[in-house]
Amino acid sequence: YTSSVNEHVKKCWVYTPPSYGKEEGKKYPVMYIQHGVGEDETGWIWNGKLNFVMDNLIAEGKAKEMIVVMCSGYAFCEGEDPVFYPGDFDRELTSDCIPYIESRFAVKKGRKNRAMAGLSLGSAQATLTVSKHQDLFAYLGSFSGVRNDVLDRIFEQNEKYPMETILLTCGVGETGLVQGQSAYEEK
Repeated sequence: YTSSVNEHVKKCWVYTPPSYGKEEGKKYPVMYIQHGVGEDETGWIWNGKLNFVMDNLIAEGKAKEMIVVMCSGYAFCEGEDPVFYPGDFDRELTSDCIPYIESRFAVKKGRKNRAMAGLSLGSAQATLTVSKHQDLFAYLGSFSGVRNDVLDRIFEQNEKYPMETILLTCGVGETGLVQGQSAYEEK
């Protein structure tokens, strides 16, 4: 797809479940999942083995069949400082990638059929995007990340846009993240 942020042609990797294309008219929910800093859209396949994990979880009945989209989280324009929030990824995802996926794959539309998740940098991007677009997403997964200010915004909008699931996870040794995430356990 072409980025409206910087006019670059972008690529994303798309996981489809084993049943995809075998039943006419069948549509699937979608999860958009973001990589960590220093990685790209291939990280969830080459490092995370997402395709094998999803195939096995679906086969074991531990996950619903879904499409998973892995995008490049870098959307900078010429001259921008490529630090933690690399460009306007939020706009690129919502204006370019989601419409592209929905026009080419058998996806269910609507917020209750759309999830966003990410690792580290990707968790910050996912949380920010969901907080700005709760009309688009009903599920959030944050792996090794927490943005209290942004999570507060999600909870403030929960009456209008109730979240189906918010999953916050981190490693045992990430004590700062454990403390930040534990503040949201009861919400």
